[in-house]
Amino acid sequence: MRNRMKRILRLVTTITTGTLIVCMGWYYLTLVLSGESVTKASIPFLTLPEILSVGILCGISTEFLLPQRELHIKEVRIRLIIHYALINIIVLICGYFYGWYALDPGSVLLMCMTSAGVYAFTFFMNYYKDKKTSDEMNEKLKRYGISEKKE
Repeated sequence: MRNRMKRILRLVTTITTGTLIVCMGWYYLTLVLSGESVTKASIPFLTLPEILSVGILCGISTEFLLPQRELHIKEVRIRLIIHYALINIIVLICGYFYGWYALDPGSVLLMCMTSAGVYAFTFFMNYYKDKKTSDEMNEKLKRYGISEKKE
């Protein structure tokens, strides 16, 4: 249970950070295109807990849909598709009720693109962490004379 909570906390942190980065990018682009000053920009205070709530919902759903146990490749692919759809549904529903976008095809598409950016960021960060852990484990195995491959 403790490891599961640690994974959820790590996921929430990564997803929330990715969401903040992507939102800053969109907001910056919006300001530049509208000719407004970036240095005088501000966001409503409630946007911060809203972003955190989306991170928490997406982190919890990720932990339950993408478990840490070994799965058959077909099941992994199905779970990834369902997971990506669920993440988009969470972001679209929350974003709509938080007033982040208007309910029109262009806005929905931009929200889905934003979700894709956060999804890619989270995927990369988790891959990097897992690769680092794997490399550290392989180095320790080499140090103790245990080979990586047995023939």
